[in-house]
Amino acid sequence: MSNQVVNHDALKAITGYKRTPDILKCLKNQGIQCFVGKKGTWTTIGLIEKAGITSENNNNYVDIA
Repeated sequence: MSNQVVNHDALKAITGYKRTPDILKCLKNQGIQCFVGKKGTWTTIGLIEKAGITSENNNNYVDIA
């Protein structure tokens, strides 16, 4: 499991949402555990993979929203 952080800006790009509550809702609906810190919403590659979304299954990144 990778502990590489996916930051707020990356999550905005991935989900297509700009507002933190919208990003959180989208990630929660996908089963991705995420956190809110001083610099915004974040998660890790490991938590994304734990939710069943992997680079091998790249369509899930595109369809996350």
